[in-house]
Amino acid sequence: MYNSLENGYSAENLIYANLTLYYFIANFLFPKKNTELVSVSNPELTDKIIDYMKANLAKKLTVEDLAVEFSYSVSHFQNLFRKKTGISAIDYFIQLKLQKACQLLALSDLRIKVIASGIGYSDPYYFSRIFNKVMGMSPVAYRKINKIGN
Repeated sequence: MYNSLENGYSAENLIYANLTLYYFIANFLFPKKNTELVSVSNPELTDKIIDYMKANLAKKLTVEDLAVEFSYSVSHFQNLFRKKTGISAIDYFIQLKLQKACQLLALSDLRIKVIASGIGYSDPYYFSRIFNKVMGMSPVAYRKINKIGN
């Protein structure tokens, strides 16, 4: 369920997560009937793109970079990605970066400037503005509220 939602909130991903919830609950109700889900040996293109984004969080990727990497025209790439995830590739990439920043803020004592640099923002003030716009609070406030081990 989590992996499905991590790939975006498109209707397809939401339906899949909803359906896997029943499987998840059935495993608790009938533990002896537990069977493994068949894993797909060749992940979908969207999964490959997301894996590529995750592996390159410290870079400043553009839609053009991603389209070239996966051998698509920019417009076709944008349409494919939006159809599968419900959002643009760049917005998705920013969400991945901020998700990683949230993890680092909650689980480490790294300085904001180090976290910003680690996810591809050379200017910590710009990172703080983006973080505040998306999360509704500054990175410092987020850390105070969500710090693990306080």
